[in-house]
Amino acid sequence: MSRMDVPPIESGRLSSLSHEDDDDLWEVHPEEMATDGEVCVRDVMTPAVGVISPDATVQQAAQLMRDLDVGPVPVCEGRTVVGMVTDRDLAVRVVAPGFDSHQTRVRDVMSTDIVCASENDRVVAATQLMKDMQVRRIPVVDGGHQIRGIVSLADVAVRQGNDQLSAEVLRHLSERGPGEELRVL
Repeated sequence: MSRMDVPPIESGRLSSLSHEDDDDLWEVHPEEMATDGEVCVRDVMTPAVGVISPDATVQQAAQLMRDLDVGPVPVCEGRTVVGMVTDRDLAVRVVAPGFDSHQTRVRDVMSTDIVCASENDRVVAATQLMKDMQVRRIPVVDGGHQIRGIVSLADVAVRQGNDQLSAEVLRHLSERGPGEELRVL
């Protein structure tokens, strides 16, 4: 996958990043920028985040997840976010079909249709984005799309003390869609 030139976003805006097509998409939402007195994503995010190259093997990704005790890892070319790989991606896209973890590359199993938050976004807006996209965490980038950290519902709940907002998003994420049933093997 080649990296297309993406126009920079203004700092303080929520950004939707998609690498599915040749046309990368960045949506800018000026109303989501934090103002004085509001809690920003940078105030609650985890700044020290492990990243992995799209050229790494999925075994290396799994080892990184184990070593850092995390499930998701941003995939970066340099410091530019190009995707995300999760422990679930490895289980469903590599282990279940029987692919070789020593040969399969992260680029072959990573999710490329991801959303990112800007470090200056309001926490409420980032949490709403997680709810809308049905994810529990999103990468945080600066105006040049460089990784700055990751923000999760746990970060919001613990650091901001907004248990009600986190519980609402988690409830929404946990709801099954129509026709989805719990399967027991």
